[in-house]
Amino acid sequence: MQMVYSYRHSFSGFAAKLTESQAKKIAGILPNPAFKDEGLGPIPARWQGECESVDMFDASKQCNNKVIGARFYKDGFEMEFQGNLTDYFTYSDNPSPLDIVGHGSHVASTAAGSFVANATYFGHNFGTFRGGAPRARLAVYKACWYC
Repeated sequence: MQMVYSYRHSFSGFAAKLTESQAKKIAGILPNPAFKDEGLGPIPARWQGECESVDMFDASKQCNNKVIGARFYKDGFEMEFQGNLTDYFTYSDNPSPLDIVGHGSHVASTAAGSFVANATYFGHNFGTFRGGAPRARLAVYKACWYC
């Protein structure tokens, strides 16, 4: 790993040049402790978040008091492929809220990741990791199919 830049403003972070295998090791794909709901309490009744279960995305396992909504929007995508999604979708990108690539999960954990104690990377202890707003709740929406 080659460190490019580090910063400490609203939260600490870094930019680095990584190999593909290094990047896969730090991708924020569920299950990830950054999305645990420990200490958050029940979801307020006035919040109308809804988790949508389909195919490879089981809302009962992926959603909790941290991730309170998960939906996907495929109408525009279906129009582009004239409704024949089976020719396009594979395991790596399926019609569900699941983030297989990792970009959305990475952004969500950077913004609102819960506290993760004793975080390590390649045997180096980095202490406690957290997102910018660790007590925030998330509603995730998959609207981008190529990113």
